[in-house]
Amino acid sequence: MPFREHHSLELRTLFQAKPYQGADPAKAAIVFLSSDANYAPEISEPPFFNYILEYHKDGAAFWMKYGKHHPFLLDQYPFKKTQGGRRFHKTFSKIGLDSRYAEQVSFIELLDIPTIGNKSKDRKLFDSYANLEHLKWIDQLYLKPANRLIFVSRGVLRDMVRLRRNTELFQWLPKSLPRDKFETSANGNKVQEIYHFSSSHIHRQINLIKNMIDAWLAKSVHEWEKDYTGTAIDAARCSQKAVARRLTSHSAKEVVQDMNVKLGSEEIDPRTVRPDPSNANWTTPRTYGVYAVTRDGAADIRFGNHPVRQRELEREFGAATLIALYNDRELAKARAKAERKTHHA
Repeated sequence: MPFREHHSLELRTLFQAKPYQGADPAKAAIVFLSSDANYAPEISEPPFFNYILEYHKDGAAFWMKYGKHHPFLLDQYPFKKTQGGRRFHKTFSKIGLDSRYAEQVSFIELLDIPTIGNKSKDRKLFDSYANLEHLKWIDQLYLKPANRLIFVSRGVLRDMVRLRRNTELFQWLPKSLPRDKFETSANGNKVQEIYHFSSSHIHRQINLIKNMIDAWLAKSVHEWEKDYTGTAIDAARCSQKAVARRLTSHSAKEVVQDMNVKLGSEEIDPRTVRPDPSNANWTTPRTYGVYAVTRDGAADIRFGNHPVRQRELEREFGAATLIALYNDRELAKARAKAERKTHHA
């Protein structure tokens, strides 16, 4: 199917009013950035189009009402289920986010129009659809302080790097993407590369994405860093106020209960990992360690890629003891901060 703007005037009008899906990205803590919002050609046909209208009116309310984050997942969806964005949202649902997250998850796209077909078949046409004002708005979602976590795939990052060359936008991106997964942080925000939700590789990241979302929500507005003392489990428990502000009030306690045990339950047994055959600095699967060192006669805590970070610390301090191992950098970071509070209390 050739790539093009969707022919439905009503659908295009919806995007002009709200160039996003789900929660308002200006208020959301978690944003998934894609290239374009793809729809089935027949999406504007009644009666199913009524669900699309309801969703675009208030995506969070739709999620809480139907228990589905997107109308593509409703049983009433009458179109081909392998096209038109449906596969993306079906895979996304496997993360396990329920309606408790409705007001904190937003979907935005580089194009502010609905589309049909695959953009890879006509990149020149894709670029011609780009609206600079809309792209500036996306750029500011990262540049303005907001405690926002933005997930983006490699293909979308390539589109952004290409747009960077021809505009003054996305200057925080490198001129060429690194071979490893891209991530960057500024002003309390973070951009994290993941696989695209239409890729078969995304399934190996599903649990990691869920963990990152929960950890990010728990440490919002810096309460993670300043409001707790004690063990790592205490740290997660003391993030309750931050989570409560981020999630709908009726569900915050349930999410906090999950976080109370996450740092402990997500630890990896070092015996289950092995050296990466392509890079001796890493392990398979990729892991992040939390280490105890002695600096100037006092105990200190560090974390980083395992085992390369441990080797660096051993050279610097003479010894570095592995305390815990995770496959999620955010959890390792949280554990290190919790342990550091304990040692410095």
